[in-house]
Amino acid sequence: MISLIISAAFLTTLISIAGTYFFQLIIDTYLPQMLNNTLTLVAIGLIAAYLFQAAISYIQSLLTIILGQRLMVDIILKYVHHLFNLPMAFFATRHVGEITSRFSDASKIIDALGNIMMTLFLDMWILIAVGAFLAYKNIILFLISLIVIPIYIIIVWIFKKTFHRLNQATMESSAIVNSAIIESLSGIETIKALTGESATKKKIDVLFVIYYEKI
Repeated sequence: MISLIISAAFLTTLISIAGTYFFQLIIDTYLPQMLNNTLTLVAIGLIAAYLFQAAISYIQSLLTIILGQRLMVDIILKYVHHLFNLPMAFFATRHVGEITSRFSDASKIIDALGNIMMTLFLDMWILIAVGAFLAYKNIILFLISLIVIPIYIIIVWIFKKTFHRLNQATMESSAIVNSAIIESLSGIETIKALTGESATKKKIDVLFVIYYEKI
């Protein structure tokens, strides 16, 4: 399935690049020389190509959703099975909300993996195709454009630890908020009996503000 998604991304990228090239021919050659017959054929071909691209993009999106669902089932079921194999000491030191919040974290990770995979391969094909075309047209401009790559790598390397720390803090804060909400709802009878609604709401408000500040 991954190969189909990559192939679809490659085809859509190829059609986009080819369409740009044909638009250049239309503006620079066919229109100035009034080649109406050729212009009509090229226009029909472009329309057909873009319709095909739209169909391929739809299939690509559908395959990506199916892949995400399969990953979701696989990862979450493994997580559930792993939970049941853990010792009781683990559950004694964890809140219920903290454990259940990992399900939403898993969903976010799966979505991120799907988006990263698509973006990575799509950008890779675009980079290769455009780079080859640029090198063919002007090797000096191609070499100048390569200067961006080490700059990008340096920026990512500098901020990598910061992003990791912020993401970890956000996930931990989200787990605390979810834990407080779930446990409050689970013990709503006790809260109502002790008229502790105000204190519970204030506690959740404070936790949510802390979480919001870390987003």
